[in-house]
Amino acid sequence: QATLLSPQRTDLLRAALELLKDAVSVFEADAGARQQILAALTELSTVYRHLDLPEVAERYLDRIDALDIPLDDYPVYSIFYHKERSLTRSGQGDHAGARTAAERARVAAEASGDLRDLETAHFTLGTVAEAEANTLSGPLASERYADAEAYYQRAMQYALDGRARYGLMDVAPAAWVGGQRPFRALVRFYLRHGRYAEAFATLDDSRARYFRDLRDAAQRRAVLTPRRRATLDSLVTVQEEARRALDHADLSVAGRSGLTLDVQRAQLAIDSVSALVSASAEPPVARRSVEAMQTMLRPQRRALVTFFLDEEEGAVFVLTADTLAVSPLSSPTVSNLAAAAYVAPGAYDPAPFHELYRALLGPFESVLDDTDALVVIPEGVLAGFPFALLTTAAASPGIPPPYLVRRHALATALSASSFFAADYREIDPNLDLLALGRTTFDYPSESRSLALRSGGDPSASFVSLPLVESELRTAHRHLGGLLLLDRAATKSAFFKDATRARVLHLASHALVDSAAPMRSYVVLASDEAEPGPSSRLYLSEIQQASLAADLVRLSACSTAEGKAHLSEGVIGLQYAFQAAGARSVLAAAWPVNDAAMAELVAAFYGYLADGRSKDRALQRAQLDYLDRYDGALAHPAYWGGLTIQGDVTPLDIPPRFPWVWLLFGATLLAGTLHYARRYAVL
Repeated sequence: QATLLSPQRTDLLRAALELLKDAVSVFEADAGARQQILAALTELSTVYRHLDLPEVAERYLDRIDALDIPLDDYPVYSIFYHKERSLTRSGQGDHAGARTAAERARVAAEASGDLRDLETAHFTLGTVAEAEANTLSGPLASERYADAEAYYQRAMQYALDGRARYGLMDVAPAAWVGGQRPFRALVRFYLRHGRYAEAFATLDDSRARYFRDLRDAAQRRAVLTPRRRATLDSLVTVQEEARRALDHADLSVAGRSGLTLDVQRAQLAIDSVSALVSASAEPPVARRSVEAMQTMLRPQRRALVTFFLDEEEGAVFVLTADTLAVSPLSSPTVSNLAAAAYVAPGAYDPAPFHELYRALLGPFESVLDDTDALVVIPEGVLAGFPFALLTTAAASPGIPPPYLVRRHALATALSASSFFAADYREIDPNLDLLALGRTTFDYPSESRSLALRSGGDPSASFVSLPLVESELRTAHRHLGGLLLLDRAATKSAFFKDATRARVLHLASHALVDSAAPMRSYVVLASDEAEPGPSSRLYLSEIQQASLAADLVRLSACSTAEGKAHLSEGVIGLQYAFQAAGARSVLAAAWPVNDAAMAELVAAFYGYLADGRSKDRALQRAQLDYLDRYDGALAHPAYWGGLTIQGDVTPLDIPPRFPWVWLLFGATLLAGTLHYARRYAVL
């Protein structure tokens, strides 16, 4: 974790040192622990190298040599050892020795045939070649730089081939973090050489890979034969039962391991039924060129902003219809400012929001002059950040802060590729809206469930949501469709009609588990007398759906939260609905005030009905709110938490005319024609 979390990096590394030194002491006393001591000493070398102490790192590798351990007996650690030997020698300027050690790592990796080992070896060769090129000039430098680029690209392909083995298993996003190394190394390489378009494309190519797989799965499920669909549904049921069983706190270690294995086996079977797992390696994913993206941005007056936050260095990319601009970024500075820029009831200091604006967007003010909307692709500490609350100037006493939302409509995306994607299912317009909501929560089992998830507080209970009904009726007034409240808003009703809805609106309580996102759920009603799990629409179930919604509105607290994964974004309820096929999701970043949200959402739907794009409809609703209220009610906690993620194109809402008016119009037209003919004859 230390290599990815800049603010705590040094502390984490030093904590790792103490743990590893303790491990070495234990293993040295055990003559049979040769493999363990080999691993611990190599890890110690890695930590010291990350602390920029290559000489100390090399001494721990020398201790391995002194133990006379036959490395060939431990192929995985042999590759690890040679990699560390190569990188520590490179850090000391011994480039010839670094090349030799890196080649040994490559030979060992090719002998093992393991994709992760091959990725590691070629990443090491690229790192060593780049470091050596930095000391050279002329044709020799160019040659070594070209070698470095080729090694990184080869490592990237091995990383992609390796991640294909995980399919759609729950561990896939975490497993892919390690596969980011060659991508991020190549991004740094391109940035240092001023090859900004290639840096932008490589960064985007690493992003939302798990999301792409889930979207592909949703597409495939939509066209399954009834028989295969029934098989798939039965496997999903088995998997969900295993997941729910994992929620029991009294499980033994063996029981938990067995259920986890059951979940993984079920996922492999699901992947097989959906024809997702291929025997061949994953092919390179086709991506849109920067020029193609600019062509698509041109009529929108919209810019795309994406961030690259590395250990110390970073960059901001701003893509407009006419230019790709890049500015360097200090990752630790951004982390510190983002930590200081927070919103809570009664707490909002605009100063860190302005400092963060200056760091992130200040260098691009002239570039963004011709735009009025931004699509932000965040990373790291910026995942889930409320960009609308950045302030474009220092706050003045007695004057409302100049929020960024006054200048730009804002939306977020998981990647540029997903934002510009055209892989959506054709929408069946036979149900313009499916709105499900709960206003009362009087089942005892729901309170017991919440108590367990609230740290055992027996008084915990779901409060009533009296404004849910008016919010849903507002949506229904604009869109028509199907409105289901309280006991009618069941999970079975959701699955019956969600696949054919143009707009999905869920208004209820939700529980978001950032540590284990698959356990997050929206509370619906149950077909049973006493609901329990049958009323909970779990994130894992949502991801197995096949939706075609143009918009999903999640009207519950903190539905934009979840677990942040490097290059995958925040995996939570908002992510799950998009992964299942929805084009965009409107959700809340924190607990919301019901009255304020009802007012904002009503205005949002009104502007959508007027033909505005989704991000501009949200912007207009927020500005209306700010223009209407001041003082405590204008606090960002009331209005700043709403975020739109994904596609922002206007909602395709067909004109709605009550049948009585159609009948009246037809009668009037017939009468007019009758009298027109009669007048013409006369």
